[in-house]
Amino acid sequence: MQSRAQALMSESALAGNLTALARRAGAALLLPVKANAYGHGLAG
Repeated sequence: MQSRAQALMSESALAGNLTALARRAGAALLLPVKANAYGHGLAG
């Protein structure tokens, strides 16, 4: 069964949001990465 789900993201918006979160937290962010991209079918 093929999934029709798509995740569309703006790279610049994501970078800006992560920078703002890190600045507000006062620390670097660590981002977990889950295998299979949360079911989006990406090979890795």
